[in-house]
Order: sequence, then structure tokens, then C-alpha cells
Amino acid sequence: MPLEIIRRARSVAVVGASRDPSKPGHIILRNFLRSFRGRVYPVNPSAREILGMRCYKSLLDIPYPVDMAIVIVPGKAVPKVVGEAVSKGVKISIVISQTTGEELDQLLQVLGGSDMRIVGPGSIGIYMPSRGLNTLFLDPIRQGYPRRGSIAVASQSGAVGTQILDILAELGLGVSIFIGLGLEIDVGIVEVLAELYGDPETELITLYVEGVLDGREFYKVLRSVTGEKPVLVVVGGDKEIGGVVKSHTGQLAGGEVLRAAVKQAGGILLDDVDLVGEAALHILKQPLPSGLRLGIVTGAGGFGISLLNRARAMDMEISAYIDVGGTAGDEEYLNRIEELYRRDDVDSIVVIPYYPSPSLSSEFGTRVSRLMREKWGQGHVKPLTILTYPYGYSFRASLKLPSLGIPVSYSPNAYLQVLRSLYRYRRFLERNGLVKRWVEKRSYLE
Repeated sequence: MPLEIIRRARSVAVVGASRDPSKPGHIILRNFLRSFRGRVYPVNPSAREILGMRCYKSLLDIPYPVDMAIVIVPGKAVPKVVGEAVSKGVKISIVISQTTGEELDQLLQVLGGSDMRIVGPGSIGIYMPSRGLNTLFLDPIRQGYPRRGSIAVASQSGAVGTQILDILAELGLGVSIFIGLGLEIDVGIVEVLAELYGDPETELITLYVEGVLDGREFYKVLRSVTGEKPVLVVVGGDKEIGGVVKSHTGQLAGGEVLRAAVKQAGGILLDDVDLVGEAALHILKQPLPSGLRLGIVTGAGGFGISLLNRARAMDMEISAYIDVGGTAGDEEYLNRIEELYRRDDVDSIVVIPYYPSPSLSSEFGTRVSRLMREKWGQGHVKPLTILTYPYGYSFRASLKLPSLGIPVSYSPNAYLQVLRSLYRYRRFLERNGLVKRWVEKRSYLE
């Protein structure tokens, strides 16, 4: 059970710790010192002390038990270091180093018959804020680290995974765990997904997947998880791939075949990683759309027309298009929003404020949030999104909306794609008789 082992880790060795602030081994060690509440042992045969801590020549020289080893050494040294971790009785090793060819074969031989779990090689690391655990080699100055929360992230790409962390941190959303899987020679995406199913700290799961070695098992596990917890899935690779190709993680990628499997299993398929934050906000803060009939209130006519045209091109029904004009104030918007909540032919509401207008108050978002919750309490349970420009004052004015429970979209295409994916998930729950349980577990009433 790797997640339980990670949670219980109270002593960590950083093998490849460095005195050089520009080296990954230095940043990893510093990240541990910022937040980890257990013992930390730097390992470097050429140093006596790093960051005020005694340094050990090898794992075997540490006279205390070690639960977790972080391995950030040259690839040719990885098999030896991992072998020492096995001998030391380390429970789990996070191998940041890249290994290929003969080195990878040697590593697999070292692990043969061992009980030690391994994440990687080529893992970007693990981040678990509830335990103060951060094995990433990225400084907080350059990398966003979300607060503790209920979103779990598992990624087969380190760069994409850390992009998701940046997105969630920017939106004020928290994570239960982040795990960069790397080559998955032991701990893999299917096992992690299965464990997150029963994890009480995780409400929403996000996956970046380039390929799976056992497609049937992945489908089976994903299908069982999505009935209980929503799973956002971004599939890397060319949509037009007809057969299978090698992904950069060394696994088999299935292109459109894998995407189809995700949809069928109830996963919320997203076309791009940039949609993760918006989709997560909807899942955590809003009801699922019961249909695709849109009600639009806009004060920015051009942006509204753009949304209107794209929605029609995607065969969505526009039940109401209300342009209140660029000089409209809070009341004009609120009255129209309330009207859309009362209409039976509107499933989802999108509001496009003209933020530069002096008629719009700084409390507009707060007032929309208050109205939204009031209407939910009256039984008018519909998702509401604000669509605006990602520049200038409009962008700055929108930054506080997620904290008010209102998702923000900065692109008509992005909004419509997320809406369709969430509606597809709603249909999945309906087909399996799970909508009532979904609603009961949330704060709004339907």
C-alpha cells in the first residue's frame, strides 16, 4: 500500500543531497526542512555537513531506521543506491534520477524479490501537504505548491504534473497528494487510482495519462472509482493515433482508443491540461449540469456573441441570450440571473460581466455568489460560471471569484468543453442510479 507507506514515513534520506543551491539535491533537502516533521538524513560521500545537518556517506552509514529514500544521483549509480536501500530496510524509494538501458535492467534485478516499493525512476516526486512531505526538486519561488485539500493528482509526466500544481495553487484549490509516476517499474497509475478510491482525504482525482500497460485493468479500476469519486483525465498523445506508439515514459499509448475507454468508464475527459482548474472548480463548488441548454447574461456584447456562435457550432441550445449593455450595474445583472434560475428551459447559466464599466461594483462577485446560493436553497440548482477576459482589470477582478464558489472561464471554447464533459459525467451517474447519492453528499439540494 504505497500511499499508506508514504503517509507513515517519519524518517527520510536524501541520497544525492548537495551543498550547491542550484542542484536538485539541495532544493529537495531544503523543501524537507521547510515543512517535514520527521527526521531528515542528507547522504553525500563528499560532504560532512549540508544546511547545518550531518551528512552520511551512504544509506548504510545512517545508524537509524529510514522509511523513505529520495534518490537523486547519476543514473549509473541508481542500482547501487537502490540496492543499499533494500539492504537498509527502506520501505519506499522515490527515484528522481533517470535510468535507461543497462542501468534500468540492473535496477530491476536489484529489486527482484524485494518488499521495498519504488516510485519512478524518472519521477518528479511526491507532494503531500498534510504530512509536510515534498520530494520535488523545484523551489517554491518557481513552482506553485497548493495548500492541503481534497484533490489528488497522479501524472505520468513531471512537467505536466507540476503545471497542474501551478493551476490549482493559483486558483486557491488544495491537494491531498501529488505523485509523479515516472517509468512505473513498480508503483503505477492503476494501483494509485485504486488506493485513491478509498482515501478519505481525496474527493476529486486528476490523472494525466500517456499510456497504460494493462488497458483492461485500467478500465476496470477507473469504472469502479468514477461511481464514487469524479476523475478528471487528460490523455497525452496524438488524438489521431490508430495503433499504439511508445510514449516518452516508455509505456504503450492508445490515442483515441484510450480516450474512448476513459469516457466509457465514466472518467471526465478533458482535451487539455489547462482545463483542469476550471473543471475542478465546477466539481467542487457547483452542481453538475442536468442538460446543455444555456442561459447567457452579458454586458460584453462581442464576447457574448463569440460564446453564442461557438455554442451553436457545438449543437448546444441557447434558451436565453440577454445583453444588459456595457453600462449596466449590479442590479441589472442580478435581476437577469435570477430570471434564468427560475426558467425551466435553462440548465446552465453563464455570466459575462463588462468589468471595466464604472457601474459594476467591486462587490459584484459577492452578490452573485449570495444570489446563487439563495436560489439553490429554493430548489433552483443550476451551475453558474463567469466568463471574462484573461487580461487587465477584468482578469484582476475575477481572481477572487473561485474563493466565492464561482468558477471562472477565460475562453468560450474552454467553458463549453468543460460543460460538455461534466454533463457527460452527469449522464453516467444517471445511467447507474448514482445522482441522488452525489447530491446528498454535497451542500446544495436538488
